[in-house]
Amino acid sequence: MKIDAHQHFWNLQKLPLPWLAEMDGVVYVDRAAFRGLKAVAEADLALDLVVNPARLKDCNELFEAEPMVRRVINHLALPPLKTGEIQPWQVAMRQAAQYPNVYCKVSGLVTLVNPDRDFEEQVRPVFENGLEYFGPERLLWGSDWPVCLQAASYGQVHQLLAALSPGYRLSNRPRSGPGPPVRSIV
Repeated sequence: MKIDAHQHFWNLQKLPLPWLAEMDGVVYVDRAAFRGLKAVAEADLALDLVVNPARLKDCNELFEAEPMVRRVINHLALPPLKTGEIQPWQVAMRQAAQYPNVYCKVSGLVTLVNPDRDFEEQVRPVFENGLEYFGPERLLWGSDWPVCLQAASYGQVHQLLAALSPGYRLSNRPRSGPGPPVRSIV
């Protein structure tokens, strides 16, 4: 949701990857869904993507279309923290990070971990990968509140980020173009 200069609320529906279609087990890009990207760019909005590693690899054409649109991969693309099998996730994230208009949000990870094991121990490898691939300028932080309360308090989520990034600080840095600053890890 975005609030514009006139204090109107814009509720953008979360559609399940509308630019991807599947027929007979083959995934293809639906170019008709790309028309809305120009409007997103003109409104100075970011396109939030909730994707898993399997679908992230299908987003390359989306990342190349309308280069003025900022894309934000939410929840570090939902890495498989419970299984620990992160190699396919690493490949997909490395590929996505090659696009300068793609950002990544560290959020929602506490709900993806095994609650019987240490959160930091499980999250640290994917956080460090995200930092390596996107750099601190394109790695954003979000608490995922109130959803995070299913697994941890807001304070615990913030402490986890502090433990993961001791040499960094949360920063409201200006971004190019109009609009509010971007909350990033620098």
